[in-house]
Amino acid sequence: LLEQIPKAFVNVPITIIRNFAHKSWRYMDVYEKGLEGKTAEWAVKKYKSHCILPERIEIEINNKKD
Repeated sequence: LLEQIPKAFVNVPITIIRNFAHKSWRYMDVYEKGLEGKTAEWAVKKYKSHCILPERIEIEINNKKD
């Protein structure tokens, strides 16, 4: 495994790694705010151009449910 990881990183473009890292951070932020499942997916997709979700996300989710 320790030998394979460096080889894998050489073969994957840095932009792919960065995109995956950014999406992972967005999911961590969503879960920290208490969202789960389909709601979490919706929030990550809607705010994909933002670094973090806005604090008002709970209000938007409640409006979406109504």
